Amino acid sequence: MPLVQPADTYAAVVDATTVDATVVASTTVVRGPALDPAAVAELQELLDCGPAQAIAEIGAILLDYAPPQLAEMRQALARQDAVAVARGAHALKSSSGSAAARPMAQLCGELERLGKAGELMSAATKLAEVEAEFARVEAAIKAAIVEVAGADASQVSALT
Repeated sequence: MPLVQPADTYAAVVDATTVDATVVASTTVVRGPALDPAAVAELQELLDCGPAQAIAEIGAILLDYAPPQLAEMRQALARQDAVAVARGAHALKSSSGSAAARPMAQLCGELERLGKAGELMSAATKLAEVEAEFARVEAAIKAAIVEVAGADASQVSALT
């Protein structure tokens, strides 16, 4: 039995929350699911559970971690602190990649590069892209939490 069932199982958790394309600041187009199916399969194997359970368990950590990290990077930009932007982007790249949010991890990698290069104007635009992608990731994770908990959508904020 495959770790991720063909489209129907995974689609219920992730693809239902995916938009066709997100364009932020006319620079990056993000297509496809917010959570990478191959990465979800890896999590399933590691945790020995179904896709929704894997996303809910690992994703809940990202839901707690990302908002303060995003806020810190926004503050670092306001202070013109390129090193802090790069450091925050690196940390968020790792955590989002671990939570199967590979498109977000890729954007964080780009943000990290911009921070290291001191390109703060471009970094501000890229941070907006990361924040938009996090909204897609958050929706996918919350959908998994709802599925696992058997809760309705109005109860998700109490679960995270």
